[in-house]
Amino acid sequence: MLVFDLESDGLLDDVTRIHCLVIYDTEVDETIVYNDQGDCEPISRGVQRLEDATLFAAIMSSATTYLSLKRSMRGSSQPPWL
Repeated sequence: MLVFDLESDGLLDDVTRIHCLVIYDTEVDETIVYNDQGDCEPISRGVQRLEDATLFAAIMSSATTYLSLKRSMRGSSQPPWL
């Protein structure tokens, strides 16, 4: 199972940018940070990993965190994490 959390510039109704995404894989005991800066993996790769997962959960409020991620990506020609 993948467990994730993210940091953004707002809550569900106001989010426009994702600053970072962190995913912990319980099966291999590995944590990866995605943030498009420095030597981290790009956020788009983390989003793809979540979309490909058969099971994932979010820290704090699963629905709010996931909906923030999906809403920030909707209707934009540029990913919200750029």
